[in-house]
Amino acid sequence: MIKRNMKRIFTGAFALLLVCSLAAPTFASTVQVIGNTYVSGSSSTSSFTTIHSMPYYKIWTSNTGSTVLNRILSGSSTSMTIVGITAGRSYTEYNESNSTPQTWSIRYTGGTGVYAVRVGSTITELANAGNG
Repeated sequence: MIKRNMKRIFTGAFALLLVCSLAAPTFASTVQVIGNTYVSGSSSTSSFTTIHSMPYYKIWTSNTGSTVLNRILSGSSTSMTIVGITAGRSYTEYNESNSTPQTWSIRYTGGTGVYAVRVGSTITELANAGNG
């Protein structure tokens, strides 16, 4: 009798654990978050790396100044992109493909603002992660 009850308890607990793991959203940990504040007229440069298990990135930038804030992004195996962010506005960019793992360089010039970079396993995970 005790063996049967123990088996029932174990089976029930295992089933509950399985159901909870399937029902709960799973988000991989963000491997790197970079944040900076810029002084007007100067430049700031940082880098981040995507890896096989976390190939996606999200870059959020808020221009808190009164002039255009330029963001320059380049990867070790991709070409450079430049985005001008209007004063008082925010801009979010995701990489849209499961890109080759690489080191990215991000540089800001000409304004004042804050930014955050997140690296994750899916774009959905990054979209749900917030900005800062």
